[in-house]
Amino acid sequence: MLTGRNLSFSYSGGNITHSNPFVQSVITAYQYNKANGIKMGNGGGASTVAIVENTDIKVNVMEAIYDNKYSPDAARGTGCIYWKSDWGAQHDNGTVNSPATIFDHEADHALEHKINAQEYEVNRVRGSDLQYQTKEERRVITGSEQKTSRANGETRPGQVTRRNHNGKTVITKGVTSNVIDEQKTLEYEKRKKPVWTSEP
Repeated sequence: MLTGRNLSFSYSGGNITHSNPFVQSVITAYQYNKANGIKMGNGGGASTVAIVENTDIKVNVMEAIYDNKYSPDAARGTGCIYWKSDWGAQHDNGTVNSPATIFDHEADHALEHKINAQEYEVNRVRGSDLQYQTKEERRVITGSEQKTSRANGETRPGQVTRRNHNGKTVITKGVTSNVIDEQKTLEYEKRKKPVWTSEP
């Protein structure tokens, strides 16, 4: 379920277009992750595909205001991905993930919450992992994030996106781009002081 200020839209896959820019950006992220990952057989984008195409799994998606993240307690406890279609992440080793790759990262959290809720709750306790802050973040960062980043051409063979849970928001040149738009990022940083955070 994609939700905006005056709009909700259910999407379960397919090659469609939508007049709402945010809804269309989610569809684009899904199509991109699926094409680069699942169709090529490398495992990238699997979480995005699962939450979109499995009609037994309902995940809310809303446009982010502060951070890209998955909140299991939002939407009356059903969980919600908060995501912005031009917010990429630059990690402290210099790698940059596209908004599409970040969407899959958050989709993996959502999927785990939906299909393995008890273990998810245990593993998301802050401080449960010294390197990645939580065991849940370690699972996603060392697992699906690496596959999707590689499938989307954002890391090279042998390169990892990061070895911790740090990163800062950068504005990219589009949903599927990991190229930083320097001007828009500067404007964003003037509005919001950049900090190395635990999200995305």
